[in-house]
Amino acid sequence: MSPRSYNLGMRKAAVEQTRANIIEATRRLLATTARYADVSLPAVARQADVSRDTVYRQFGSKSGLLEAVFDDGAARGGLHQIRTAFVQPSAIEGIARLIEVFCGFWASDTTAGRRLRSLAALDVELDKALAARDDRRRDALRVLLRRLRDETDPCPAALSDERFDDSVDLLHALTSFQTYDQLSAARQPADVASLLIRTSHILLGVEREDGWT
Repeated sequence: MSPRSYNLGMRKAAVEQTRANIIEATRRLLATTARYADVSLPAVARQADVSRDTVYRQFGSKSGLLEAVFDDGAARGGLHQIRTAFVQPSAIEGIARLIEVFCGFWASDTTAGRRLRSLAALDVELDKALAARDDRRRDALRVLLRRLRDETDPCPAALSDERFDDSVDLLHALTSFQTYDQLSAARQPADVASLLIRTSHILLGVEREDGWT
């Protein structure tokens, strides 16, 4: 390896480490501050022991920094596995897989999940950021439910044109952090996922209620 290539590699590693430190500093601030508005670029810079310009060069803005924190949390929580929901042999198996992935994601840091949503209740900017993330889950559910409608004959009443959007909304609520957080108080993540999968079957009319167990 040439000295130039070695130096470039070292520089890249240093930049990546600085970025990771800034994200971790932001996470710590979010966990301790009383208001999301207090998580400013200067405050993050002080927490990470870097200059404000360094934070700005890495992320561009507070919203860019928040997106990076969300992306890092998603990577840690295995949310990249969501793609496996779309390659299952059937749509109903895809929905089950989506539920399992999100239960694993919510379980990876429930404290952070509670904290972020508590702060979002008082901050419009953060609330919009979380809502945008939640809308991605809604879009994924819509794709899987359309596939389920195409695969099922006769079409379940829950997937009729008149009730389709209602079913999307109900599954969106069923797979939310808030639902997981309530159910996980007395259950392990895998047990929550199993309960939600069975409930989704009943909701969609693909399993009779007497088939609960």
